[in-house]
Amino acid sequence: MNRWLPAAVVGAALAAGCSTQSQFLPHSGPALGSMEATAASSGVAVRLLTLQEAQALAKSQAASPDLNKLPAPQRFDDRIAAGDKIDVTLIEAAPAMLLGGSALESQGSRSLSIGAQVVGPDGTIQIPFVGNIQAAGRRTTEIQAEIVKALKGRANQPQAVVRQVDSSSQEVAVVGEVRQPRKIVLGAKEQRVLDAIALAGGTSAPVEKTVVSITRQGQTARAPLQSVLRDPAQNVILSSGDIVAVYHKPQHFVALGAVTTQGEVPMEATGVTLAQALARVGGMQDGRAAAHGVYVARASGERPLVWRVDLSRPEGLFVMRNFSMQDGDIVYVANANAADLQKFLNLVGAALAPAATLANITN
Repeated sequence: MNRWLPAAVVGAALAAGCSTQSQFLPHSGPALGSMEATAASSGVAVRLLTLQEAQALAKSQAASPDLNKLPAPQRFDDRIAAGDKIDVTLIEAAPAMLLGGSALESQGSRSLSIGAQVVGPDGTIQIPFVGNIQAAGRRTTEIQAEIVKALKGRANQPQAVVRQVDSSSQEVAVVGEVRQPRKIVLGAKEQRVLDAIALAGGTSAPVEKTVVSITRQGQTARAPLQSVLRDPAQNVILSSGDIVAVYHKPQHFVALGAVTTQGEVPMEATGVTLAQALARVGGMQDGRAAAHGVYVARASGERPLVWRVDLSRPEGLFVMRNFSMQDGDIVYVANANAADLQKFLNLVGAALAPAATLANITN
């Protein structure tokens, strides 16, 4: 056997394995040095994430899902509008001459229930013995007064009771992942978003994976249902015409590189911290991971953002605790340079083993 063969194998392996990141050795992703070099050449900015920046990002993310950004709710208006349903009852005191059908019936007071009427597009309703009267834009007391005025001289001490049965102009629609999607009529008492969800039977999806959106006057605001439950300020007052949509929105992050378990990992709608994300994938691999090479990639507009967290510094632990993950984020833990060295040594050992075995047999 050529005695120079082992040396040749070692030299070839050294030449292939000592570059920034060798194409000769297998990799699950870029190593630490290669990550920085290739990111710079591709125009992707990689910056060290400091504790101050992590805290600032967490603060801005916590403020972003805000239902209070909607226009101010309209004050409740008890005036009748076109499309509303109202119930009208006419009453005449004894002896009832207009509503009494006979002399015997006229001896006592009489009443006539007209039932629910829908206010027409022109804003009017039709009342027996009175005719058409304007209802839209008026309160029930004002409609009662006009009916009584029209009946005076024709009925004995006439009275009228006008009651609003349904108000399409004061409705809120609750749709999506609720047990009973429906329209809810707002009353004089303030109704809040959680009131509407409760009246619709509650959410049919897991609370931690549910998002609530409210559309008002062409503007839409969203927030995780957990945030609405935890923060009373997010439980906003509803306004007529609001659309409350409750929907199931699973969120995920992806973990790659030198972590114990690679893959897509579900998370709550309120998000998790980087520390929690690494814990959910079993942490970093002790024999491979570069403690100062933990990266988080995020698609943000036209240019992606990549942060590097240095866990070799004590500050890095607090950075992980303050940094909030978003849906679609990628966590990548780079391989340490020593991991490539170990791969190289294993490769050299595998290449030299047959030669050593042959030498032992020859001897």
